[in-house]
Amino acid sequence: MNWATCVRKCLYSARLGYIWKRQGEDNPNCFIRFFTSLLHEINTQYWNSSVSDNKEISLYKSVKKIVVYKDNLDVLNVRKFRYGYVNFRIGSKALCVFTCA
Repeated sequence: MNWATCVRKCLYSARLGYIWKRQGEDNPNCFIRFFTSLLHEINTQYWNSSVSDNKEISLYKSVKKIVVYKDNLDVLNVRKFRYGYVNFRIGSKALCVFTCA
């Protein structure tokens, strides 16, 4: 599947298939801003539904009532650091603490 097919499927799934059929838009910059915002909303809804269905992060859900995008993960470029940070935040992994005698 190439990028054009992905774009077409995305437009049709967002009920914007008429734009694909017209193969053009009067104001492309305006459409790109709108479509980017729409994709962000779809992604947020998908993420919220997956968080609400996940039983392993009940502690995180009880503490964090409103789940919104935070830019904390944008600064973590190394995947293992990002993974560790997320697991620590949601409490899904046991935290090993070393104590001094």
